[in-house]
Amino acid sequence: MKRTLLALAMTLVSAAAVPVLYAQSAASTFVVPFGFEARGKQLEPGTYSLYRVTSNALRMSKRGGGSIILTMPAVAETRNLEHSRLVFHRYGDEYFLSQVWDSDAQRVVSYPTSTHERELAAASEGKPSNVSLAAAR
Repeated sequence: MKRTLLALAMTLVSAAAVPVLYAQSAASTFVVPFGFEARGKQLEPGTYSLYRVTSNALRMSKRGGGSIILTMPAVAETRNLEHSRLVFHRYGDEYFLSQVWDSDAQRVVSYPTSTHERELAAASEGKPSNVSLAAAR
């Protein structure tokens, strides 16, 4: 009986630790030299770490404080990626997070344009320029 309870307790502790280990295991670091909008939130320039929280969510944390959860759409493009990267749409001096290339999950996740970005696109001539930043690690 004691052996069964001990085995059950060990199983529960192990199962509880798996999500924590998973959330901390996949991190890419990016140095973003400009302020940008991500999922409707304005973020400052700085060093950001990208962690996979679940199979459908990423957490982008700024060194020194602040973070945002980036949920993934149901459909993400699968690619053979060597490096993680962030892709931004640029309109003048304004930047919008457009894609996350996640080399750990071998996926490219595209995010919908915000209302503000759509307004800038309508007011500007032509398409935005794309700015791509590779992960520092």
